[in-house]
This record gives sequence, structure tokens and C-alpha cells, in this order.
Amino acid sequence: MGMKHWFPKYKPYTYGVVLWDQFKLTAYSYDLVLRFLQGSPVDLPYHGGATKKDDNPLVIMTSNLSLDRHIEIKFSDPSDRLVAKNNLAPRITVLHVPEDKPLHMLRKLLHPYQN
Repeated sequence: MGMKHWFPKYKPYTYGVVLWDQFKLTAYSYDLVLRFLQGSPVDLPYHGGATKKDDNPLVIMTSNLSLDRHIEIKFSDPSDRLVAKNNLAPRITVLHVPEDKPLHMLRKLLHPYQN
């Protein structure tokens, strides 16, 4: 899902995996991101309305920024940054791929039957 200001119209209990390409913590309210990642029911905005997400598929987010950098950009206060890191770290497993390594491993996880 490429999402800047809204999600494509989400259909609960349809997806096993949600790919959130170029994730940006600043694109949505912090509360919405937390509820989305923990699988809580949440109204996801889409262009022209909102749709209820009450399922909990695996979410894979890609970004060129570290989680710490996302938090630094979103929160200016150091105490808010610490709270955000404590809240987000249990919900997000960070996989750092070195620049000299291809992303084929991740592609195989998403599309196991492709060469």
C-alpha cells in the first residue's frame, strides 16, 4: 500500500499481508499507527471516506529511514521520543538490509513462487 494521506479502501479479512511501502510515521496520527500495528479495530481513512479495519494481518513496512529517525522526525520533545520508542519497538521488528545486499530475500517471502 502506498499511502500518503489515506489508505486504499481496506477490506477486512481479505489480506494475509499488508505491504506498507515507504512508511512515514508523520503521515498519520500516532494513535492511528499504534492501533493499526497492534491489530486493534481502527477506521482507516481512504480518499472519500473511511473503512473499518478489525482484522490483524502481518504488516511489512519499508523505509529508507531507521525507526529512531522516524521517531525523531515525528516528535521534537525527548520524553515524547522515549515514549514513542517504548510503544513502537514491541510492535515493529526492524530488519536492516545493508546497501550492498539485494532485497531478493524479502521478495521471496512475499512471492515464494517467483524466481
